Amino acid sequence: MAQTHVEQFGSKRVPEAARLFAQNYDHLRCAVPAMPARYSDPSATTSLIEQMQHSYPMVAAISGTKLVGYLGGMLLPQLKGKDRGAFCPEWGHAVCADLPPLERRRIYRRLYEAIGEQWLREGRLNHAVSILAHDRDAVDAWFWSTFGLLVVDVVRDLSPVASAPGSAAGVAIRPATPDDAQRLLPVFAEHVAYYRRAPIWLPKPLVAGVREVVDELADPKSTVWLAEDIASGAVLGIMKHSVDSDDASTVVRDEATVACTGAYVLPASRGRGVGVALLNTILAWGRRNGYQRLSLDFEATNLFGAEFWLKHLTPVVYSVFRHVNDHMLMKEPPA
Repeated sequence: MAQTHVEQFGSKRVPEAARLFAQNYDHLRCAVPAMPARYSDPSATTSLIEQMQHSYPMVAAISGTKLVGYLGGMLLPQLKGKDRGAFCPEWGHAVCADLPPLERRRIYRRLYEAIGEQWLREGRLNHAVSILAHDRDAVDAWFWSTFGLLVVDVVRDLSPVASAPGSAAGVAIRPATPDDAQRLLPVFAEHVAYYRRAPIWLPKPLVAGVREVVDELADPKSTVWLAEDIASGAVLGIMKHSVDSDDASTVVRDEATVACTGAYVLPASRGRGVGVALLNTILAWGRRNGYQRLSLDFEATNLFGAEFWLKHLTPVVYSVFRHVNDHMLMKEPPA
């Protein structure tokens, strides 16, 4: 095998890069058949890679004359805080799937070494990368580059989720309307507060008031499902689905994907099967309306959410994060 070297990524390499990503994505689809077929076609990501190459730095791993890996990232004014950052989406990198695992991991680390120098020269301290979850070599390479898990994208087909006999007894589920806004205001507020607490510490904006809830319930592209106790009428939890959502990894976006974009069951109502009942309601809605899959993403530090979602959906993308010591931007780092 010819020796591999890393160089700047040129525009002539875009078609090869799109083919490398499509090859890796095919392996993911074999593991998770519910994933969209469109990203197995290199043309689905050619324009994305081309635009990245035109706008941001990218590097290529070359063996002989052949592209065996590439890596690039979008330069952002802020990323996970006030520091500037660089974000590499799941289609913004790939290493040839036919290479031995040790070589694949080595190439990934060499690519990051090269692009990382460029990111740091641009003052980018926060680095984030999305990885196809089936790719163990890529996961290991980024872990050994001191990246930690941040967000997980998961997918499932629309078949019903099994529930225990008698689960969700005495629970009614229906679409919420703007008339429900006042009684849902404390639920929305508690949902936000949950994310702002340890160990998630996600600084979601506080709910401004009932008007914000009314606007969300009136959104024609989404539905908030409301679980109520039949006897008392008390709100037990909510789950929201959206169509045409772009707030997730690229590879889950598709005209046949319905996205779950929020869920919260009140602590006192957990253990009654409310979450599964809400999930099955969205799955049934998707089946009736011609969709093929459900997607969602959750923070890795969301303890309750991670436990629930991983029972019923399969990880397809891991997004990982690293913060470089800000002393590296100083001419004379402290001793």
